[in-house]
Amino acid sequence: MEVLRPIKSSYCLLVFVIIICLLWYCSHNPDSGFYSIRILKTTQPVQDSNNLVQVLRRATMQDRTVILTIVDKSWASPGSILDLFLESLHIGHGTTYLLNHLVIVALDTQAFQYCKSIHPHCFHFDKIKPFKRLDRQTFDRVRNDVVHGVIKLAYNVIFTEADVMWLRNPIPNFIPNHQMTIACHPDMTTKMVLEDGGYFFMKSDDISMEFFPTLNMVRVLYTNLQNLSLCQAIVEEKPPGASITFIDREYYGGFCAATKDMSRVCTIRANCCDSVESKIHDLKLVLDDWRNFTAGPERTNSLFRAPDKCKT
Repeated sequence: MEVLRPIKSSYCLLVFVIIICLLWYCSHNPDSGFYSIRILKTTQPVQDSNNLVQVLRRATMQDRTVILTIVDKSWASPGSILDLFLESLHIGHGTTYLLNHLVIVALDTQAFQYCKSIHPHCFHFDKIKPFKRLDRQTFDRVRNDVVHGVIKLAYNVIFTEADVMWLRNPIPNFIPNHQMTIACHPDMTTKMVLEDGGYFFMKSDDISMEFFPTLNMVRVLYTNLQNLSLCQAIVEEKPPGASITFIDREYYGGFCAATKDMSRVCTIRANCCDSVESKIHDLKLVLDDWRNFTAGPERTNSLFRAPDKCKT
């Protein structure tokens, strides 16, 4: 694993000065139209929700860690991606107990009602009504706001995309005294992300509480970073003071890269695939292959058939 060094104090001072200037500008130009600031204002109430507090209390581990995932109606219905995600936790090695600590955040009424019919810990995040279409950028900002709100309530967060199949428990790979452990593989020379596993652990502390607000502000100041994934944004502009660890690449996989050996991989993500139907088809292959792998006498040199329909 590679640990990122905290950035220099001079950069922190520069960011502070820029933030002060930006706040002054916004106070004198209320209609300036910064997209991310509007998003933050829209989603801010999440951290004050009594309903969320109750859900977190029921779902938390002894060390105040919860697992979060986010779905909308396109991912939450009978036979959906959410069903496959939950199934992976049921059949994964050492993962069943994690269902007790999973909070599913639903972005619409239909997803919330379905969640309640299949899982005990559901929260309806209803602060994105002005948006007609939940694009990736909006989803990322909602995710950041939800995670930030939960961290401010003094809970550690394991966030996972719902299209990540948990075949083994990845928690032993997390570094509990670092602000973030993330499943992505960057090339620090070229600053290119070679693989994004779709999940991360974030510790609740003073530094972490400033992580997403700082990241959102950087995206306002540097418009070329607005459409980047969380992993890519961290590589491009490391948040000040944060210790970040990248999980070894052998422990997670996805549809973007070569098929992974089942003997070591913990998770498989249906990335590089825009079609929901194709994701569902290929994730079913992943779970079927995993069942055959765990049921057979030989557990080495077994490969996943997926991606099939998700091939790029």
